[in-house]
Amino acid sequence: MPVFDPMPLAADLQPIPIGVYRYRPEEDVPFEPLPNVRCTKITWYEGAHPADAEFRYVVDPFLNPALPTSFTKLVSLGTSGPGVLLEDDRVVVVAAAPSGELRYLFDGFIKLPELSLTGDGLAVPIRAVQVAIRAWDSTFLGGPYRQALRWDDPEWTVPTMLPGRFNPSGKPNCTGPGYEYEPPDGGLPFPVFIDEAVPLPAEARTYWTVDRAVQMILGTMNNRETWITNPTPEQLETSLTRIIATGADPIDLDDPETFDRLRVVINDQAAQDRTWPEFVEQLLAPHGFRFRFSLRADAEGRPETYLTFYHVTDPNPGPIHRVVYLQPPGSVLDANRSNLSAVQLQRDSTQLVNRIQVRFAPTRIEMGVILLPGFEPEPDDADPENIERFRRTKESPDVDPRKYRSWTYNETGEGVWRYNPGDVEGVYEQGPEVVNGFDGIFNQGYYAQRRRPAQSRLLSADEDGRPRRPMLGILVNYSGEAPGIWDGSGDVYWIKGGWRLDEERLGIVVEANDPNDWAIGGHEDVEQLNGGHLRLIDWLNGTNGAERRNIALVLVCVLEDDFAVRADPGRDPHSPTRFEVSRAVDSSDRHRFDLVHASSPYFDPGRRAKDAEGNDLDVQVNRDDREQARSDAISRRAASAYPVFAGSMTLPRLSNTYPVGARITRIVGHDMSLRLDGGSDPDAAVYPRIVQVTWDLDQGQYTRLQLTDGRATR
Repeated sequence: MPVFDPMPLAADLQPIPIGVYRYRPEEDVPFEPLPNVRCTKITWYEGAHPADAEFRYVVDPFLNPALPTSFTKLVSLGTSGPGVLLEDDRVVVVAAAPSGELRYLFDGFIKLPELSLTGDGLAVPIRAVQVAIRAWDSTFLGGPYRQALRWDDPEWTVPTMLPGRFNPSGKPNCTGPGYEYEPPDGGLPFPVFIDEAVPLPAEARTYWTVDRAVQMILGTMNNRETWITNPTPEQLETSLTRIIATGADPIDLDDPETFDRLRVVINDQAAQDRTWPEFVEQLLAPHGFRFRFSLRADAEGRPETYLTFYHVTDPNPGPIHRVVYLQPPGSVLDANRSNLSAVQLQRDSTQLVNRIQVRFAPTRIEMGVILLPGFEPEPDDADPENIERFRRTKESPDVDPRKYRSWTYNETGEGVWRYNPGDVEGVYEQGPEVVNGFDGIFNQGYYAQRRRPAQSRLLSADEDGRPRRPMLGILVNYSGEAPGIWDGSGDVYWIKGGWRLDEERLGIVVEANDPNDWAIGGHEDVEQLNGGHLRLIDWLNGTNGAERRNIALVLVCVLEDDFAVRADPGRDPHSPTRFEVSRAVDSSDRHRFDLVHASSPYFDPGRRAKDAEGNDLDVQVNRDDREQARSDAISRRAASAYPVFAGSMTLPRLSNTYPVGARITRIVGHDMSLRLDGGSDPDAAVYPRIVQVTWDLDQGQYTRLQLTDGRATR
C-alpha cells in the first residue's frame, strides 16, 4: 500500500484531510459522503483482534439542511435518512495523501450509537469494528477428511464433524504434498486430514506443520474470501517457515546456501468449536509467528482487507524496518528533522529464555526377556488332594493366586525361582542382590530399580501396518541367563493363548483354568511340549511321573526407559545476556525415540544403528523425531531469546509508514540502536516490533505506536 506520510523529513504539519463514507459495495455508486460524521480515532492491532474506530456527529444546521439538526434525532428509535448511521452500516475512512491520492484508513461496521450527557454538553459517540469481525461469526465444526484408500485423489475429500485433531499422539495425519484439495469454486487449495492408522504409502501422509495447518483452516473457514483475502500457498510457506543459518556465515537471503528453511511441526491439538483467528493465533504464538489484518485498495480501487503473516525475529519474509527521528538535546526543534513528540521505552529481560530443550516421552525399547517362576514350587502341590486347588474353578482362599501363574523378570528383587546353572534344581531368591537389570539396554546402565510392566503393543508392525501384540514363547534347550535379556538361543515355541501381561510388573500371568493343563495351541506334534499342553505343576516339581524341568519363558514386549531424548540446539548465539536461561518443553504427546533391540525376533540387522565412531549397536531405530523436535526447539527459542523494548512512541501527525508488525531499528539524531540481540549479522538482527497503531484524529492528528507489549506505559 503506498504511504502518505509527509516524512521522512516533512516540513508541512498541516492535518491531512479525512473523509467518512457509508459504503454499499452492491450499488452503482457505492460511496455516500457523510459530512456530519467525524472520525476521532482508529486503532489497528496485532493478532486475533480486528481494528476499531470511533466517530462523532457534527450537528450544524448550516452544514446541510437535509441532515439531522439535533442529537436526539440521531439516536431516536426508527431514525434513518441522510447522515444517520445505523447498526451494521458499513463505513470507510479515507485520507487524502499529499499526492492527491486517496488512502483507506478503516473499513468496518457501525455499532449502535451512544448518548452521553456530561458537564461539557451532549454527545453521540459512535463505535465501529473492522470488517474482519466477520471471521468471528462461526466456529470450526469439524475437519475435512480424505478417504484413506483414495489418498491420492483430492476429489475423495468429505466434510466431517470430527474434531480436527492435528498429529494425534505424534502421528502424522495430513495429506501429503501434491494432494491438496482444490475447492470447485476456486479459492485457496489446502491439505486435509487423513486417518493416521490405516497402512498407506509414505507419500500419502505427512505431519501437520504451522503453514499447512493455517492453510487448511483458511481454506475451510475463509475460502470464499468475502471479507478477508487469503495469502497464496507460496506466501504461507514463505511466511510460516523458519530461516536458520546453515553455518557460521551470516544469512544471505539472496544465497540459499547460507540458510535452511524449516517447517515447524505442531503438537497434538484440536481446532473444533473455535473461531479461526483465535485458533490461528494460538497455533502461531509458541513458535514466534504473528499475523495482522491489513487494509489496501483492490484493483478496482475498493477497500480490501487481507492477512499478513510474519515472524518476530526471522529476516523472512522481508520484515518492514523503520526508523524514527528525534534531534539531539539542545537543538532547535525542526519539524524536518524530528517526527517524535513523545517516547516511553523500557528494555526488559526478565522473561528472556535463550535455551529451549524439547523433552520427548521416555524412550521405548522392544526386546525379548526371559521369565522364570515368581513363586516357589512345592512337591506337595501336586498331590491329588491339593492340585485341584490351583484351578480357576476350584481356587481355595488359602492358596496364593499367583502360584504357578506368575512368571517374572524379577526387576525389583521381589522374588524368583532361579535355576542353578546346568541343573534342574532351583532356589527361590529375594532381595536387592538378585535384582535382574537392563545393563547395556537402558541409558548405558543407569536406571531405577522399579516395577516395569510391559506395554500392550510392540513397536514392530504387521503386514498391514498395525502394531503387533506382545508375544510369549516357551524355550526348550535354553542355556542363557535367566531371568535376563534373551540371547536368541534355545528352541522357542510360541504360545497362542491362556496368558496375559502382568499389569503390576514385568511378567505374565497364566490365565488357563488349570496351570497343569495349559493348552498353548499349535504344538500338538511336539513331544517335548506334551502335545501343546503344558504341565507346569508336575514339570516344576517332578511329580506324577513327570521329569523335573527348568522351564523358561520368553516374552517379546516393549519397556520404557527412565530417560528421554531431549532435542537441545543449545544457547542462542545472539542472545545478549551472558547468562544461560534454560527451559524444558514437554513434547511427550508428539515426539518419540523408539528402538528395537536385537533380542526381538523383529530386529532387522540391515537397519542396525551405529554409534558416533561408526561401531554397530544391538538396536535399530524404529522411530526418530529428533530433527522435528530440534526445529521446534529452535522456533520456540527464537520467540523468547531476546529482551523487549516495551513502551510507546507518539508522532505529531498522521502516518501509515509504521504498520503493525514493522520493526523500529533506531532513533535517528540520538544514534540510538534498538537492536535486541547480540549478533553481528545484519540480516538476522532483532528489533522491537509495533503491535498496535492508533491514529488520534480529533484534536489534531497523532500516530501512537505501541511496541511489543506496552509494559512501559502501565
